[in-house]
Amino acid sequence: MAGPDTLLIDLLAANAQWAKDIEAARPGFFQESVKVVVVGHTECGGATACLTAAQRKTFPEDGPLLTIPTLSYDAPLNQWLEPLTRLVGMLGLSTTPKEEALPVVVEENVKQQVENLSRTATLLNAWASNDSRRNVRVHGWVYSLDTGLLKDLQVTKGAFTRVIE
Repeated sequence: MAGPDTLLIDLLAANAQWAKDIEAARPGFFQESVKVVVVGHTECGGATACLTAAQRKTFPEDGPLLTIPTLSYDAPLNQWLEPLTRLVGMLGLSTTPKEEALPVVVEENVKQQVENLSRTATLLNAWASNDSRRNVRVHGWVYSLDTGLLKDLQVTKGAFTRVIE
């Protein structure tokens, strides 16, 4: 069981974790006060791969998506990165230089993952309970490999910042 002010730590490629996975992996974790922090980092290899794929002239609007061209469409890594690659495709960065686009991709990915986690039944139930012991907060940060500093993206979700369906 989680204790007060427990921090949830999961290391995931490109911060891509489907909502159902967090609920299955951490049953009962949100019964007490918990801080969940989604942290992206500069120069993320997963985000770079997704940006590269989205900037290809052959990027598909829909249908099968190939993030890593040396792997098959159904390869686990391509399946894992597909949601981020699709998100990047919607950001309008097709002609933006990588050094400008990658920070945008990393930040937007963190924001999306905070949103995804905030829509899980586990968190929605914790927030709906109005139980002060279940003071769960989801934060979104980016870690700079160059400076060693964390940037708060100001996208914190919690009982008083509920997601509106």
